[in-house]
Amino acid sequence: MPSQNTPEEKATPVCPLPDSVFGFDDACALGMAYLAGKADPVDVAERCLAEAEKKVPVYLDVTRKRALAEAKASRDRYRSGRPLSLFDGVALNWKDTFDVAGTVTTSGSAIFHHDRPAEKDGALSEAVAQAGMVCIGKVNTCEFAYSSVGVNRYFGSPANPFGSLDAPRTCGGSSSGSAAAIAGGMIPVSIASDAGGSIRIPASFTGICGFKPTSGRYPKSGKALSRTLDSPGPMTRSVRDLVVMDEVLRGGRPIILPAIPPLKGRRFVADLSILDEVDATDAVYRVFEETLSRLEKNGAIVERRVVSPFHDARKSIANGWIMGAEVFTELKGLLDDPEKAAVMDQRIRKRAELSRNMPPHVLVHSYWDRIRLADAMQADLDGAVFILPSVGYVAPLLQPLETDDDQFTACVQANPRLTATGSFLNMPAVALPAGTDEKGLPIGISLYRNSGEDDALLETALAAEPWTR
Repeated sequence: MPSQNTPEEKATPVCPLPDSVFGFDDACALGMAYLAGKADPVDVAERCLAEAEKKVPVYLDVTRKRALAEAKASRDRYRSGRPLSLFDGVALNWKDTFDVAGTVTTSGSAIFHHDRPAEKDGALSEAVAQAGMVCIGKVNTCEFAYSSVGVNRYFGSPANPFGSLDAPRTCGGSSSGSAAAIAGGMIPVSIASDAGGSIRIPASFTGICGFKPTSGRYPKSGKALSRTLDSPGPMTRSVRDLVVMDEVLRGGRPIILPAIPPLKGRRFVADLSILDEVDATDAVYRVFEETLSRLEKNGAIVERRVVSPFHDARKSIANGWIMGAEVFTELKGLLDDPEKAAVMDQRIRKRAELSRNMPPHVLVHSYWDRIRLADAMQADLDGAVFILPSVGYVAPLLQPLETDDDQFTACVQANPRLTATGSFLNMPAVALPAGTDEKGLPIGISLYRNSGEDDALLETALAAEPWTR
């Protein structure tokens, strides 16, 4: 397990820990304030831009001209009574793996830093623009988005707002900048991506929400980590924001505030034996048990039992899995170029090289297992929600991950132990904050349903959220 504690950790925060974004609980509250004339899109955009321009290394590119133009157009629409959607005028940023017109898609790497800017928006950035949202800029990620650790040696590593100035903690990765911006109250929405836990892990470490959809639910654009596993998804401050963003990213223009459905009678399955396998901390056990208890007391049906297909999927991944092979394939041209390979973070390079000689039969069996075990998981759950902690511990200290290769490797291996299996099975997941440890550091849970059951999952997450926090 990566380094967790410092002997006398001071309480001085890395940045303020706001319970809102400029006084608004979430993006839905901001959208409703716009409709009521109690907030101005231009004012909010200027505040977001001011935060973005002073927060290095969270932001890698700030799109000031675009943001102000979009905010002014939004203000005009509200004044004429014609907003495009509930999120017209709501600010967002993008993990720097997505194409946004006029910006370079660096994927967190020095190799791509001086590429030509994208000539046009990708499919997702075009979708949010059509809903009237305001693009503030691009945020940091681990190099090639190929690490759950939250460290970037070239651009710098965003610090977790829940750490301290004397002992900063990681945001996790790879969507580190997205998590830092939302948890730090800089912006209400960020579009990130998740192949093995890159939304769920940083959401857990920073106490926010995230949605990893079934792969293929949204169009992909920019630089994908794994073409089979990689899923774009929103990170926000609430589940209702996730629900609205899900519709926006699918090309819709939602206008109705999501209602909280009843929790009573909803079925959850929890397999506590998995926590033993990943050496979860006492604090994670406590928070998870308390969460299950709250759900039960408020009408949910919680079944505690072993979920065999999930264990079998974990074993399949341990034998060598899809992500390693696909990442190596994507990066092979760079790895085979001595000059470009030398520019990489050598720890990322070494990790990518591990799959160079993966035997073909191992990869083929991984694809076969994915289909077989996803079917078995569907039969096992039979419409229930599978619930797990997102990570087995709180956010590790940042400095050892930047300087100690052994700590970095340990964290790379440990962080996704609870998230990678859901990705392997193509299960949509919603990450939620669930509590804190004795130091007040966030602990998160993830809710899963079987592939393609995204709508039902989001509905259950809406019902559960009041009782998980």
